[in-house]
Amino acid sequence: MTFLTPDYLIFWMLAAAVLLFLSVALLFKIFFRPPRSKHSHYKLFGKDLVWLPCFVLCLLIAAALAGPEGKFSYVVAAGGQIDVIFAVDNSFSTRANDLKPSRLELAKKEIFMFLNSGVLQKGDRFTLFTFAKNSNWKMPFSEDIDELSSKVAEIDHPDLYIDESQLSTDLNAVLEHIPTAMDKADNFYRSNRKLGLQGPSRRRIVFLFTDGDDQVNNNLDKGLTKLREREIKVYPVGVGTKSGRTIRVKVFNPPNYYYDDESGSQSGFLPGFEEEITVRTVLQTKNLTKIAGFTGGSMFIFDSEQSYLRNFMENAINANRATSMGLSYSTKSKNIWWEILAIPTLVLLFLVVLLI
Repeated sequence: MTFLTPDYLIFWMLAAAVLLFLSVALLFKIFFRPPRSKHSHYKLFGKDLVWLPCFVLCLLIAAALAGPEGKFSYVVAAGGQIDVIFAVDNSFSTRANDLKPSRLELAKKEIFMFLNSGVLQKGDRFTLFTFAKNSNWKMPFSEDIDELSSKVAEIDHPDLYIDESQLSTDLNAVLEHIPTAMDKADNFYRSNRKLGLQGPSRRRIVFLFTDGDDQVNNNLDKGLTKLREREIKVYPVGVGTKSGRTIRVKVFNPPNYYYDDESGSQSGFLPGFEEEITVRTVLQTKNLTKIAGFTGGSMFIFDSEQSYLRNFMENAINANRATSMGLSYSTKSKNIWWEILAIPTLVLLFLVVLLI
């Protein structure tokens, strides 16, 4: 359990001081009470006992104000839960504006609209990868749509490309990275579970947003085999048009030394400089078709703003949900101030009425 505003717990320190004072007063009352006669009745606690439930009530109010949140619990939802993995190509080719305002920006817009469409249910988790020549895991699994939206919004292109990895696309890099990252996530959650219940394993799917313009051309079989072994289906979304677009990007050539051809000794220094390169990029679907077929998914060509991409994504989600109610481990924080305050407060108020 964590607290959103733990500063309120300082009242517990004050309460501890008050409790210490009351304990000392009670001891004095015990030691200095008058001797009991044959027919006398002496109450150690009288109506002043009403202060005890009031005191406990104040502690509960302070705890509620601190905003307690419970994490790591189990949730039940119709149809079971699903893990949705978004993999977004942010290589330089997705700057092409054959789809307005660009391939990348339109893909991001569709992801935002899907996240707010109500298709995702309670307990569903999602995560995000971006890739070009290298793959990057941008966030762990989460049930917070706002967190994922903010991460998607951060995906962008630099004004000046200074890293070679940004200038090419390697589909195999992300296909191998995803199952490796999923194994790490599973090991983490297994080692941090607090409850003994075991829910059904989650089904996982990947929405792969890319124009398929793979300049590295590595063999995809290794990554695809890992995905199929883990029963992770990939649904490629081909973003772009067959006619394509010519794009111009600025790249930076770092400073370098040049050498004498005969002696091999250093003979000069070339400072870094900027240059503009022109590349033509078109939507390529061959690898995307292979990825979908190998993993059991399906492909969608996103070549128009009027396409039915959201229907495609919704159908993919629903097709992979379990047919029965599912019990699943949830990492989403739940505010539990009401559980801490409500029922104990009712009981204490009832005791106060009885004592008064």
